Amino acid sequence: NLLGYLLLFCEELNNCHVATRFCKLDHPDMSDQEGLKSAYDIHGAGAVACYVTDNNPKFTFPTCSKKCSSHPRAIKYLQKYIHQKPWNHDARYLLVLNYLQKAREQRFPHHLCGLLNRLIQTALSNELYSETEMRYQYRHFQLLLCASEISLQCGNHMSCITDAKKASQLVLPDDYLFFAHLLLCRLYAMKDDHLNFQKEYAKCLELRTDCHIGWICLKLMECQYELEIDSNAIDLNFEECIKRGGNSWNMWMAAYNLVRGVNLLQKRDLVSAEEFVAQACSLAGFESCLFLCHGMYLRWARASKNPLA
Repeated sequence: NLLGYLLLFCEELNNCHVATRFCKLDHPDMSDQEGLKSAYDIHGAGAVACYVTDNNPKFTFPTCSKKCSSHPRAIKYLQKYIHQKPWNHDARYLLVLNYLQKAREQRFPHHLCGLLNRLIQTALSNELYSETEMRYQYRHFQLLLCASEISLQCGNHMSCITDAKKASQLVLPDDYLFFAHLLLCRLYAMKDDHLNFQKEYAKCLELRTDCHIGWICLKLMECQYELEIDSNAIDLNFEECIKRGGNSWNMWMAAYNLVRGVNLLQKRDLVSAEEFVAQACSLAGFESCLFLCHGMYLRWARASKNPLA
């Protein structure tokens, strides 16, 4: 279990799949001992770390190259563990995160959103999250963001704003707080609230993050509004971010170039858009779905030049 736990901490792309192989769920639980983690915790955290579309026949393109199918198992294991130890707040926290990913895969159906709301409110009622210790503040932050995301998906904008603002006021590093303001950006973009959107967008640029996906989300929003902000700031911050990303440089740069291409496509700059999409394909692996995006782009570009094509 300890080896699996350490593998998850290494943050290498495939470690989340390897980590669960070391954890035997039928062995006696030793997690009550100081410094040890439960096998249930490792399975739950490994499924969250993968964060992909489940390898399910209903999805045409499962996004996990390792054919991961750990999400359903992780939820089942965590439910069993909570039944055995209902006081275990670690398992409840991981169950929320796994259910959130299940809801995301299924486009946030009403019954899962209701279930998540109940789980989150139960978790937030734990007095541990009022403590100032970093790990509890971080979990409190994550649970508030989960609650805010569910409210956003259900159209409950006031609750979304309330929970996201609560999260943004916790005492945490700036690169965590970035995501509370990013969520507010998404909400204000949906509401066409240009003033508040621009304010939260600027706050994200001020806080910055070491997480690649944060900059990609901001770049996607960039073309929605004519912002009086230097758009190159996102490019520079992203490039700094990937320099610290180790072996995943090509993968993230490919995704970012695809987003650049999409933005230029919306601005009708077809030549520059094709260049960025082609660059994305050159960085991606030969099995990447980016080649499909490139093919669809070329077809769209030809059709826009010749509507009868």
